[in-house]
Amino acid sequence: MATTLTIFPGVPASDVHWSKFGEWYNIALITFFNIGDLSGKGLPLWLPTIRSQTHTLLWCLLRCLFVPIFFAAVHLFPNPLLMIGLTLALGITNGFLHANTYMLAPQAVDTGELDVVGSILVFTELLGLSVGAIFSWLWLWLE
Repeated sequence: MATTLTIFPGVPASDVHWSKFGEWYNIALITFFNIGDLSGKGLPLWLPTIRSQTHTLLWCLLRCLFVPIFFAAVHLFPNPLLMIGLTLALGITNGFLHANTYMLAPQAVDTGELDVVGSILVFTELLGLSVGAIFSWLWLWLE
């Protein structure tokens, strides 16, 4: 979640523009992210889910690569279609990992610990939201 909020919605809302669509381009990017997120949350119905905590952590770390990729896409290769593709990919991976994490965590503990796992999931979600908001602010500060 921290990776997503570092990039989204601050980068699409302030750093990218496409004169062909004017102000609607930012709204389109937000729409593409939401479509990707919804699609990613539905992907475990058709794709194999992530069964390992190690693989989940690896996927989360790989998602951190979105930060330099988006930075390069905004500053070095300002292509509107590339930004649409990256935003869609960010949404899909966000939804897919979110769904998998919430399915994997309860399976890793005994039934008596499910309440604790739910609380930890909510806490880490809030922590990710907070860290992502701080990093998003730092991104805008570096501009």
